[in-house]
Amino acid sequence: NKSAEITNGIAWKNVYSTKKAGRMATTAFYESYSSKEMIAIVNPAKAIDFTLNYARNHGYADGNQIIIFSTGIIKDEFGNVINDGTLVSFIVKNPKGMLLKTVGTTINGIAKGGLLHPNEPEDWAVTGYITGAAKSNTVAITFETAVKDFQVVYSSNGRNIHVEKILSFMHQLVPDGIPVDLEIKNEEGVLIATKQSTSRLGHAEFLLPKDFYPNSTYIVTIRAAGITKNKTIILQ
Repeated sequence: NKSAEITNGIAWKNVYSTKKAGRMATTAFYESYSSKEMIAIVNPAKAIDFTLNYARNHGYADGNQIIIFSTGIIKDEFGNVINDGTLVSFIVKNPKGMLLKTVGTTINGIAKGGLLHPNEPEDWAVTGYITGAAKSNTVAITFETAVKDFQVVYSSNGRNIHVEKILSFMHQLVPDGIPVDLEIKNEEGVLIATKQSTSRLGHAEFLLPKDFYPNSTYIVTIRAAGITKNKTIILQ
């Protein structure tokens, strides 16, 4: 209980919040007169640094499965769990210097976010951020190649290129949509064109028409899931 002197008809006292978040009840009384009960909400303070974890079904770069990032219980400096709905950003940096981002909001102090596995082997560095308040530890994640090998079949005139038997780590067909890239260079190694296709039932196909690629010798490079194959071909 705190007393206050009346000055110019007004009496007041500051009521400070507790370190524990929650509901705080206050009231005032004078002799036989009492006020109504007033409820003040004590909110948590700013979040402090937190831990970051992840979960995935496997560690292969198949471009199909989803990896889930999750925080530990995020608290403030007084041990209170932060408010539900606090936005947490999960930032991923890959070896190419690209930044990937997913976000999640907290429920009971925990936030989660998901990203697709990459299409080729990569090492990720992942950090969680609450803007202007806190961040997590940085977690290193390695993805292994899901595709061990594939076959390239050229037609007799070299103009039809079939990428076949793109099999995944359990010798199953890779998921549809795996990018397959083709680079075409002349004999001097000067890049002429690039083409891209995607896998369909473990297969991809390229066509090199005469209108764009006259009869000559070319160096062809095919890339899929981090595997590169080169071949010198003669288009007829």
